[in-house]
Order: sequence, then C-alpha cells, then structure tokens
Amino acid sequence: MIMRCISTALLCFCCIVIRLTPLLAQNNCDNIGFEGNNFTNWQAKVGDAGWNLSNSNPVNGRHTIVSTQALDPYGNGQLFQIYPFGEGYSVRLGNDQSGGYAEGLDRTVQVTAESHSFLIAYAVVFEDPGHAEYEQPKFSFGVYNQNNQLIQGPCFGYSVAASADLPGFQNSLVNDTIIFRDWTTIAIDLFDYIGQTVRFSFRTDDCTLGGHFGYAYFDVKCGRMEIEAQSCSNGEVLLAVPSGFSTYQWSTGDTTRTISITDADSGQVFMVEASTEFGCSVILEFEYGADPFTEPEINLSSFLCDNQVSGVFTAPSGYGGYLWSNGETSATATFGGLNTVSEISVQLSNGPTCDTTIVIPIEPSSVVVEPVQTIQVSFCAESESVQLTAPSSYVGYQWPDFSATSQYEYLNPSVGATVQLWATPNNSVCPNLIEYELSSSIPANPDAFIEVPVCLLQNSVALNRPSTMVSGEWEFNNSNSAIVSFPNPVYGDTVFIHGADNSSFNCPLSTGFVFVKKTPLLPDSLSKTVFACIQKDTITLEAEHPFDQHSWQPGGQTDSSIQIINPVQGDVFNLDAVGTDDCPYFRSFEIVGFPLPDSTVVMGPFCETTARILLIGPPINSNYVWLNEGTLFSSGSPTAWLNDPESGAEITVEFTDTLGCRNTFKYTLTLNTQQTSVLLNHTDVPNVFSPAKVDGFNDVFLFPFSNYDTFDLQVFNRWGQPVFNFSGTNELIEWDGKKDGQTLPGGTYFYKLGLSACNSDEARNYEGTILLMAD
Repeated sequence: MIMRCISTALLCFCCIVIRLTPLLAQNNCDNIGFEGNNFTNWQAKVGDAGWNLSNSNPVNGRHTIVSTQALDPYGNGQLFQIYPFGEGYSVRLGNDQSGGYAEGLDRTVQVTAESHSFLIAYAVVFEDPGHAEYEQPKFSFGVYNQNNQLIQGPCFGYSVAASADLPGFQNSLVNDTIIFRDWTTIAIDLFDYIGQTVRFSFRTDDCTLGGHFGYAYFDVKCGRMEIEAQSCSNGEVLLAVPSGFSTYQWSTGDTTRTISITDADSGQVFMVEASTEFGCSVILEFEYGADPFTEPEINLSSFLCDNQVSGVFTAPSGYGGYLWSNGETSATATFGGLNTVSEISVQLSNGPTCDTTIVIPIEPSSVVVEPVQTIQVSFCAESESVQLTAPSSYVGYQWPDFSATSQYEYLNPSVGATVQLWATPNNSVCPNLIEYELSSSIPANPDAFIEVPVCLLQNSVALNRPSTMVSGEWEFNNSNSAIVSFPNPVYGDTVFIHGADNSSFNCPLSTGFVFVKKTPLLPDSLSKTVFACIQKDTITLEAEHPFDQHSWQPGGQTDSSIQIINPVQGDVFNLDAVGTDDCPYFRSFEIVGFPLPDSTVVMGPFCETTARILLIGPPINSNYVWLNEGTLFSSGSPTAWLNDPESGAEITVEFTDTLGCRNTFKYTLTLNTQQTSVLLNHTDVPNVFSPAKVDGFNDVFLFPFSNYDTFDLQVFNRWGQPVFNFSGTNELIEWDGKKDGQTLPGGTYFYKLGLSACNSDEARNYEGTILLMAD
C-alpha cells in the first residue's frame, strides 16, 4: 500500500490507495470458505432465540455444510443453496423447523498484509409471522476486534429481522408468509487491523415465541483484492472489479464494474473506488504493463434435475449481455426437455471478461422422466408426530428440514397437510419429487372415560379392558390382564389403562374408569347424633332413604322408622339396610340430651323488717313456675318474692329453656339474717336497657338487690327534668323506660339512688347514667 495525493476527475484529496494481488490461500484463512467440507477452525454455537448462545459441537440440521448445488425450496426457482461464485461449498445456519432456536458460527482470523480483505456472501429465508420486531426471526453477522468489541459502521456487519417490504427481499411463491433474500455480497477491508486478531460472527434466530423459523446461507472468501485485467483477442484490455460491490467510480469517469481500455501507455495507472450497497468502499489501482493479465475463472451454476426434465441455469453476474441457446437473455435461464438435447450454451458480453461462449454438455442418461409420486398417509389423531418413510427404491433424500435419512418425523400432523421429499432413485443422479399427503386420521377413543358405579364400603370392583383396545397396561398394578379386580374403590377416584387401539396403526389409547356412587346416595358419615330433651316421652328415628330391607338394633324392628320412649343420654341405635341396587347401608344414631343450664337459684338475704326474701332463677328462659313445698307462690318471672319464708323449706322453680326442654331446679332455704353494709357495686347496676324491643333481654332498668330496707330512685333526662321516681321498702326496683305511659326517646339519662340497709339506720346515696336504646 502506498500513500499518494492525486487530483483527477475522480478524486481531489489525500487518500489510501490499495494495490492488491490475486486472492491467495493463507494459513490463517484455511477452511474459511468450508472448502474442506467440514467446520475446522470454526466454532459452533447454539441457544434459544433472543438469548445468548453457548459453544457446542456442530448440530446436525442446524449447522449444515452444503456441498451439492440445489435450489432452496422457498426461493422461487432462483435461490441456490451454494453461492454461485464460491468454491463449491456454503453453510446453512438453522432450518425451516420452528422451535424457538438460535444457531451461530464464529471464526477468528489473524489479519495480515496478505489477507486483510474479505468477501462475505449470504442469502436469507424467513417466515414473517408479523410479531413485534424483537420477537421476529433474525439473521446477523458482524466483525469483532481483538477486545471483543463489534467494529462499528455499516461496513462491518449486517442485521435484519423479518418484516414486510424489507429491501432486497422477495415473497416466496410456495408460502405467502415466507420471504427470502437472494445471494448478496459485501466486501470488508480490514487493512487498519493488520497484525490484530478479529472474529467473524454469524447468527440466525427463529421467532422467540417458538412458532416460526429463520435460516440463512453464507460463504466467506479471504485474501487481497485486485483489479482483474484480461487481454482480449481483439486487442482491447478489460479491467474488472471483484464482485461484491454495487457502485463504481473509475478515474476514467466510467461507473461500471468493467471498463475497456485501448492504447494505454506502459506505467499508466487506472484507479476505481468501489462501494457496497451499505456505503462501504475501497480504492483499487492497476498499473498498465506492471501488473499481469489474469484469466478469470468463469463458473456456470445449474440445477439440472428440477422435476426430472427441466433445469435452471445461472451464468456469472456482472455481464451486460446474455444470450442462451433457448433465446433467453437474463443471467438465469430455464430449460425444458433436457432429455432431448445434448448441450446448452450461453454467450456472455459486456462483462468482467472478454466476450465468450460457455457450452454445457447434457447427458441424457442423467435425466429421468418421472411424474410426481403421491403417497397417502393416515395417522393417529392424538399423536404429536407421524413417521414418514421413503420408498426403498431410493438412495438419496432431502426432507423439508434438509435431513438426508430415509425416515422423517413430521411434527403436529393435521389432515390435509403435505410434506415434500426430493429422493434420488438408485439408477439416477436426478431426484424425484414425492409428496406425502396426510389424508386422514384415526379418531380417538370415544370412551375416554367410563363411569363405574360402586357402593359405599365395597371391598372390590371388576374392571374390563375396553373392546377398542388390543392391549393395555393397568396403571395401578402394571398388569396386562383384560379383567382386573380393583380393591376398595373410592367415589371420585379414577383408574387408567394405557394401551393401543385395534386399528392397524396401533394408535396410543388411554381410558379412565371413574368410580361414581350408586343410587340412593349413602351418608357421608356412618354415625349421626340425635339431640333430644331427656324429659320428653318419645323421639322418632328414621332411615334417610327408602330401602328394601331394614333392621334396627337393639330391638330388631324392620320398619323404616322406630320410636324411642323416654330416651336416655348416650343410648345408641343402629340401622342395617339394603337398597334396591343391593348396596348395603349402615347408620348409627347416638342420643344426646340437652344439658341443664350450669346455674342455680340465687337467694338474697332475709330482711326481718319486711319478712320477705327475693329469689332469682336461671335467666334467659321462659314459662317460670315457683313452688314452696309444692304450693305455687309466683309465676312468669325469673324473680320471685317469698313472704314469711321458713328455713328448710324446699323451693322448686320449673321453666322452659332456650332449646324447648322443660327443666326443674330445687332449692332448700337457709335464711340469712346477717346484716350487710349498704355498699353498691356500680358494676352490678346495668347501664343500658331497651324497653322498646321486648325480647326478654334488658327490657327494664333493674336493681336486683334485696338487702336494703328502703329505696329512693330518681331518673332525669339530659335537661335535668325528672322522668321517673320510685320509693319503696325492700322492693325490686324496675323502670320500663316510660313517662306517663309513653316510652321515652333513646339517649343518656341520669339517676340518683338512696338506699337504707335492712335492719339498720345506715344509708348511702349513689349517682350514675343509663343509656336507653330506642329500638
């Protein structure tokens, strides 16, 4: 390389001029184009779409070296799997199977003066599901410096995600959701990195949601670029820029890849600035007479056996004129009737080489006329995949995922789907197209679940393998028997048998036997508690369902119900019955009597001055009856005054408790004439009552004391107006919340209470508040 300031119609600045010799094979570039038909010096990577990749060995079907030229199935008959101007090898990264995968290949290169220019060719195939950009299938490559940093700028990488109307992409005619980009080249000059190590990194991603694929082909060349000069027979000299650029600016003013010069002087320098579509450019120089003329290799790519009797042929790019022997004038031509011709040809003109004609001989023996073979396939309806097998008369295979084995596992089959196989017969080099049509599916077993009625406490039940099964294994005991005995069935449990159906496909089949209750429904508990008032004469026990047979124990009665006279706490009665479905029934009834309240009669002190005593019975009950030695002296109230009591007298109180049972307490009087102090515990005085809600609770404002001789109670409203007065001798003080027969409004009232002790002159005064609830 030399630095030179020039001023021509092309340039007027100080620039870098590159003199390049032919592309040479250098040790640090060995196998960079996979010319060894292996991945030597390359590092494979795998991972999930959208995430970092990990180093791995090359994975079959995901890292694939393509060594036989063929058309990509989605490329509209124009996308070849090998770069047409490469060395006969390329790599396919990824495949057309979804799954949310990502693949990569990395190559580290020492940049030298002899190998600082690289030509990268790539082609891309995407499904375009229309997801968000970060979820779409992707392809990318980039160049990283020795610090593992991506070299910035459009000249050192490319990244693209599937999208509508992508520049350079076409829609596939095979599937309107698939787009592809034909081979594209990009030239990368790493002159500024001579002496350093760089890394080339290539990557493909499926869509991150796992349902759509993305894959790419690529090839790499390494060496030094040069302007190719060729001397033609007519005396002109052609100067051509290597492929991989999109625009050209020569020092002569020409803007084509190739220019023609005549009568040049020895030592005359011709220069060109070549730029890629991404804006990356290099400047190349050719000195007439100093640099030798070259003989560029002209390659013709073809796929001779497209459906047996036609072929697609592609001439080298960069020529202004093409004329094929069938009259077509584009770089690519399609020929039919290859089994009737011995050769085809194309004339090349106005290109990087002298005008020339290429002749391709056709061997009729290699062309086999064979129609598309269709194979009808049925599959199991619930299968996750179906196995497709190529006919035995073929030796070469290419399935949709590019696998080359005789069998192919097709995932998620559905009726109407078609799978294509290119298969090469054992007597030909041309593949034939075989289509597998998934024409029908074997329906799933309609008896996926079978109900088995069972009785409560049934010891076992017989289970029979369904007639739709030819074999099966019971899940609970791993038995293969057609009939098994299942012990102790429980309502709601399910027992499975797994096997194969009786079709020729032996589709997998599972049947569940669900245990359900026989009617009538039996009790969930074997025992039942029967509550009874022990004082009641009779209770009735009844069967809960109409059974055919009944047997009550003790007693042996056979009716559906029995009567128990004078039930006793803790008695147990058992019912054994048999239903119409022959299911046994058992129920145990236990008698539980309502307990008497944990209370007693409360007796106040005997006041000698009045010869009376206050008795208070169990509260929160009803229908009170008070008896003194069997003689009625009070009724209706839980409190009763007994006049002229005598010690040793038997007091009886009878009442109905809240459970409806008639209960009785007896109490022997012991008169207490001991004088008690006139002390009033405010906690014994109620502070709230609800006279408007007559429910037996807090209906009156009550002072339940009897150890006082005289009482004087005054009640005032909030304005100090008296609303109730009471004065008496050894009486139970009660106020019903009324004034002049009318219930007063709710609110806080104030009281004053004067008390004189029984049989004493001692007196005390008290004050307090009471809350009257209006309702």
